[in-house]
Amino acid sequence: MKALLLNTVLGVRMGRFLPPIYMLLFVPIVAAEVTYSVLTHDLNFWAGTRRYLTQLAAGEFAFLLGILLRPRSGRAWE
Repeated sequence: MKALLLNTVLGVRMGRFLPPIYMLLFVPIVAAEVTYSVLTHDLNFWAGTRRYLTQLAAGEFAFLLGILLRPRSGRAWE
């Protein structure tokens, strides 16, 4: 749960301030988190794969949400 929260918060922050190409940055971040959890909790391959895909999806959806939360350039409040 902590890793999902971390990926969500990180994704929203990165999506709001960085260009979309930085979405690829989640792959090594999530790989490091899953490697840590596999080593500490003795997860098998399929549990690690499920955890990896879940954390990657959460981070990337949060990144897209951060892109939607960007302030609109050009027009002010009308």
